[in-house]
Amino acid sequence: MSQIRLFKVFILSFFFCISLALDIKPDNNNNIVKINIDNKNRTYYHLKKNEEIEYSFLDKGIKKISNRHSIKFVSRTLIASNSNSNKIFGIEVSIYENDILTDVRNLEYNKQTSDAKSDSKPGWNYTKAGFWFEELESLENSKVKIKLLDGSPEVAVKVIINEIKFRTSKSELEPITMNEEFIVQYKNDNQDTSYKSSDNWFLLGKDIPLQYKISGPKIIRFISRSEIKNENLNQNYSFILREDGKFISKYTYEPVLSESEALIKDSENFLSGYNSSFYNIPLGIHYYTFFFENEHNNNIYLKLEQYEDKK
Repeated sequence: MSQIRLFKVFILSFFFCISLALDIKPDNNNNIVKINIDNKNRTYYHLKKNEEIEYSFLDKGIKKISNRHSIKFVSRTLIASNSNSNKIFGIEVSIYENDILTDVRNLEYNKQTSDAKSDSKPGWNYTKAGFWFEELESLENSKVKIKLLDGSPEVAVKVIINEIKFRTSKSELEPITMNEEFIVQYKNDNQDTSYKSSDNWFLLGKDIPLQYKISGPKIIRFISRSEIKNENLNQNYSFILREDGKFISKYTYEPVLSESEALIKDSENFLSGYNSSFYNIPLGIHYYTFFFENEHNNNIYLKLEQYEDKK
């Protein structure tokens, strides 16, 4: 079963150790939009209603196409140059492997105006950009399709490819709230007769938020699992992240029974497979709070790791 993640907002900065970025041209769209950003013209592609932009990666100048890559999706929409309010827009990103749909991302943004503008649109500016990063094991047989979310205004889109080298976990982080710590046990494969242990998992439940005090800049990865109960197997689980009290994003995951037979130690609480996301902590000391979003959720367990590039 493919994993579907629905995000209202996703704010992320690039955190990989990478090679030079490469702008990718779509296979089926020549509606080029030149947007002036910081006195440099950037090439975007105009995405209209009832249209779809398609990207494949063969013959696009990618040197090591079978290596792991990150795809960076950048989108903006037009906004009045004198606007004092934000504008909502969004795209749906569909990912295919060997022409089989494997993942769908619904990305909705709420952005204010920026200094970005196009000579072809006098009197208008573009919003600040919405970003999304997708990691693919290989681009050789991969394809991406982008269309507007229902109700979204037309947008300008660009896709950037980077080869991912390595990253390594540096340390685990503990919350400043007095949440109980749990140990997750799991098997490496179905042939294992004994369990391995992973500590520093913390309960996120109804009326039990998790808060972390983190000094940036640094990269963190947060990993989540949900309890699995037969009556809730098809019930998505979700949580909200706030930075210094400001809403950052809502994360919704489809719980899939763990193939490693993961469970909480000394209990019969079986867990879903893990889901994870990365976030770039800006300079300074910040407070990050995770909130249980849906009263119908089963308990959620979170683990935070600090990452660094591996040279």
